[in-house]
Amino acid sequence: MLRRPCDTGDDNSGLIVAVNRNTTTRMLRETALVACILLSTVSGQRSLCATEPSNDNDTPSLLSADKTSRFLHDVADKLGSIRTLRAEFLQQRHMTAFVHTLTARGVCHFRSPSNLRWELLEPYPSALVYSGGQVAKFACIDGKSRRIDSPDEALMGEVLRLITLWMTGQFQSTEHIFDMTVHRHTRTVPRLVPSSSDVRRLIHSVDVISDLPSSGTGRLLIPPYGSLLIHEDCTVTHFPHVSARRHADAKELDKILETISAQAPLWLKGTLTAATPTFTVEASAYSHYALSLSPRDPAMRRFITSITLTMDADSYHIRRVTIHEPRGDTIVITFMNPTTGIALNDSLFTLD
Repeated sequence: MLRRPCDTGDDNSGLIVAVNRNTTTRMLRETALVACILLSTVSGQRSLCATEPSNDNDTPSLLSADKTSRFLHDVADKLGSIRTLRAEFLQQRHMTAFVHTLTARGVCHFRSPSNLRWELLEPYPSALVYSGGQVAKFACIDGKSRRIDSPDEALMGEVLRLITLWMTGQFQSTEHIFDMTVHRHTRTVPRLVPSSSDVRRLIHSVDVISDLPSSGTGRLLIPPYGSLLIHEDCTVTHFPHVSARRHADAKELDKILETISAQAPLWLKGTLTAATPTFTVEASAYSHYALSLSPRDPAMRRFITSITLTMDADSYHIRRVTIHEPRGDTIVITFMNPTTGIALNDSLFTLD
């Protein structure tokens, strides 16, 4: 489980902004900046351990205008019922001019209708808090979390407000800012089922999902443990469910996960012979929606080409946000282990 290096600090301030055309243009121009705020470490050279993921069996289907409207209504109904949400995330900025990727890891807390805490835990702890139309920025200084001033505080507030609308499924309320298209993707992915009943007590199966080439990552969904995110340099990030960390057979589970992590790059390349006889290989259908948002204003398009939200086909939870910039740079935010309906302490959203 991730631990917070600093508790939130104190000091009251904030600004409620009425969005006009110029503010909205600046908001979209700086969305990428806010999305990777304080993203200031290098994860290493992008030497691919696996080939770019191939999605040859991915079948995208563009939704018609009527189906898109019904989809957006369904999303609003489903996500609108969420009162609280917690999710871990991995945040990466890929730059065409550099061989390195900026990487950060953190946790997001949301409480309806408009309370959001976006917290980076690694490499440098920091947090953005949005509550009641006000925003505060915190950084860990000398081991303590302190409120810091930011010249872009009003702008950050508007971007975070937009995020809270998306988290509650209110995409149609931003149709005056974006053109929207929706694709449904369906593909067959390998599902590895443990051959041993002893192993099946600890993990039920492993779904091997090669993500889109633009993300350069792959995922292993391992119920009930959680999931693994496999990076393009072969490093592995674990996203365990909290309950799984208290497993009675934790040592045995760790051994199994170590074996899976070692084989994962081969599995993502489609080399599944390494899975037998430990696992039986089956086929599983995997579906998701890709909601693409393209700025309507030409001035906005100078800075952001599009924003793509990848959503589960069943729950409509947002699994990934990809921000595309005109020069080919991308910001990819991958969410893991979303948990809804949990109690969240008021202190998470304090501004003072």
